[in-house]
Amino acid sequence: MRKLFGLLPLVLASALGAAPPPKVSICVPVYNVESYVAATLDSALNQTLRDIEIVCVDDGSTDGSLAILKNYAAKDPRIKVLENGKNRGTLYTRQRSILESSGVYVLCLDSDDELFPDAARLAYEKAEETGVDVVLTLVHGTSENGTVDDILSWKMGFGAVDRPRDGKELLLHLAHLREFVWTLWDKLWRGENIRAAAGQLMPFAEKNHICISEDFLEYWYAAKNMKSYVVLPYVSHRYYVNRGATKRSKNRAATDKKFTGDVALVVGKILADDRDLVEVLGTENVFWYFIPVVLRKVAALPQKEGWASFDNYLAAFPLDMAGDVERAMERYNPSWYGSWRAAKAFSAGE
Repeated sequence: MRKLFGLLPLVLASALGAAPPPKVSICVPVYNVESYVAATLDSALNQTLRDIEIVCVDDGSTDGSLAILKNYAAKDPRIKVLENGKNRGTLYTRQRSILESSGVYVLCLDSDDELFPDAARLAYEKAEETGVDVVLTLVHGTSENGTVDDILSWKMGFGAVDRPRDGKELLLHLAHLREFVWTLWDKLWRGENIRAAAGQLMPFAEKNHICISEDFLEYWYAAKNMKSYVVLPYVSHRYYVNRGATKRSKNRAATDKKFTGDVALVVGKILADDRDLVEVLGTENVFWYFIPVVLRKVAALPQKEGWASFDNYLAAFPLDMAGDVERAMERYNPSWYGSWRAAKAFSAGE
């Protein structure tokens, strides 16, 4: 039944004389990646599945990225180039690329990574065969010089049983087994579902400039919208480690401040919308990755900036959950925690 429902747009398009939608849309948010984006586009254009569209959204690039996109689009009509006009952040840009897509399925691709040739075809065939909403694939971690490492360890063993599962089960798996799978780009998504998730997130993305940890928020909403998923044991992406506009930042302190600020917004959004689920799972289970990373980055900032960042981070949590995070900092770095508490007491006149 699900498979027949998925064919309905094709039947209607045929009856109306319109061209059917592409089988797969490849969505690419772009910002200042002129050294990498050509290879990214080549990997998308060289897919063995030819019935695709490539939706690129430039996020106010200040280098030659947009010119490269336009040059490629002039040569291949499958490429659509859109412009934000100014820098809006990765969260907004990716949601726009998804909402502007028309494919039966959607595959997200970061503009400094690459697809292996059969990525779209094999994932599409698996989705059609099983009728699931999402197909998860494997990923090669690759250093910036192009050396291919092993398949990323956090992908191995996940969902080894090849059977459909629902979104709630996936979130529970993420929380309890602590598998690092909260990414959009290593999965083929049913188009109607991922576009619904993007529509839900777009008002938030329009108000908040978020470019770090946005994939966790996107994944949370996308997972909630799916009914089933299955694992395809195929390496679909070459994921380049330690490159990209944010990762290349020379101002580490500024990047760390941006990280804690963005994570606070991401955490606050999920807590506001899914408080019941978070309470069942426990704060530290849901945010097991972000809590220690944030604490490490906060403690490394200049003292007053670190205190302010930690205050902002705590403000994203309801009071009872903020207490959990505060106690986590006390365990992680007692001396830093003591100085923060002393500063709080002094400012309050205690």
